[in-house]
Amino acid sequence: MQQVFAEVREITVMNPVTRHEGRIDAIFVYPDHVQTIEWKTYAGVSVYDRDQTISNGMLVNYRYGRAEDDFTGNILTVITPMKVHNPRPTALALDAVKKARKYILQVLDGERIRATLPNRFVCQSCPYFSACGFYMGDKVDSDLKKDKDNV
Repeated sequence: MQQVFAEVREITVMNPVTRHEGRIDAIFVYPDHVQTIEWKTYAGVSVYDRDQTISNGMLVNYRYGRAEDDFTGNILTVITPMKVHNPRPTALALDAVKKARKYILQVLDGERIRATLPNRFVCQSCPYFSACGFYMGDKVDSDLKKDKDNV
């Protein structure tokens, strides 16, 4: 194993151009590459964990003077108690992170953005499917609900 040249822990990085900010658990700096580290206290890696690691890797790329989607020389690593995972920053994954970032910034800027629902197959496996379906199928006028609550 290579010796770490430098280690940066618990650092907040911001890219002012994209208005992207995140807190990186650790960055290991080797002579020929960097490694973006995320530690998790539970086994397994979710899609959210993967996207968070890719998002933080984009910030590490910016910090070291590369384009945010240039992962040449940046190894993404999620360390869990059971295993070490290395998410791949595919074009699809990068697009998902950029789309989420754009959505958040639009909402923070005060824009009214219509949310898109996930694929119906995802909904059927969701533990909140029944409650969500109830509210999506609710036909009561929202003005009537407000009046009823204020009585």
